Amino acid sequence: MSKLIIPGPGRFGSLHDHQQKAVTLWQENCERGLAGEQAQVGLWVYGDRGAGSTYIASTAAKRMVREIDDDFAWDYVTATNLMDRIRESWSANKVSQGNSGDYDLYVESASFEDAVRKLWDLKLLWIDDLYEEHDITFFRKHALPRLFQRVKSGLPTVIATDMPPGDPQLDGLEKVIQIWFVTCYAER
Repeated sequence: MSKLIIPGPGRFGSLHDHQQKAVTLWQENCERGLAGEQAQVGLWVYGDRGAGSTYIASTAAKRMVREIDDDFAWDYVTATNLMDRIRESWSANKVSQGNSGDYDLYVESASFEDAVRKLWDLKLLWIDDLYEEHDITFFRKHALPRLFQRVKSGLPTVIATDMPPGDPQLDGLEKVIQIWFVTCYAER
């Protein structure tokens, strides 16, 4: 996990001033959150597609990983891949339950569940490409509550999306996002 290459070029100096301020605030908050203090350890980077939300998220993640030692457990996953992983763990579990005598199938099922479970406990998790047209109902129901729990627990979390906190697809979540996430508008 900590050996993964962070996608994107992400250079802090190329960010706009307001983006640099958001990334710096987030990084300071993460240091406080990892030390057990209450802080906004989520980073919600939003903007039109192609406006640089992945670039900003990449910059933030690189700065965070650089500050921490090599054992810093983190991961990058797209929203689609995360939803697929959740669904795969459910499918594997269902098949395993139907074949309770097959130990190898049980082990495989457990590995799918563990892979998803580990994401929720990483020191840094970056969810990229959360787009409006994705299965946002599924994401809201099965991923966002776990992501919100992460940030409430002081675990740095980055979400790069095309949805601002007040987007209708996120109806009712704007206040939660503003409380637990530093927001950053992506623009070129």
